[in-house]
Amino acid sequence: MKDAGIKVWVLTGDKIETAINIGVSCKLLSPKMEIFIVDKRATGEIRSQILDYQKIQKLTDKARDNAVVVAGDSLIKIVKNDTVKEDFLQLALAAKVVIACRVSPK
Repeated sequence: MKDAGIKVWVLTGDKIETAINIGVSCKLLSPKMEIFIVDKRATGEIRSQILDYQKIQKLTDKARDNAVVVAGDSLIKIVKNDTVKEDFLQLALAAKVVIACRVSPK
């Protein structure tokens, strides 16, 4: 799918570390990728983390692929704030892979 240019988004109940390991083992993630981990708990810290990653993403975009790994607690805060949600979507849409961890359907 990745070779065809299809972006992959994965939702998992696993911890961040486990999700990354699984992503590497099934070749969604590679050691050459820039992996941005969004895991802060406060909305302001999450936004700051996302904005910092966007800067890095713009610098490394031509050199290597990137992926976003987001913690479920952070994702809950992201979707509750329109500004942070828009920032996150920009980061995620520019990534080849997005993995949301510790999430479950409700």
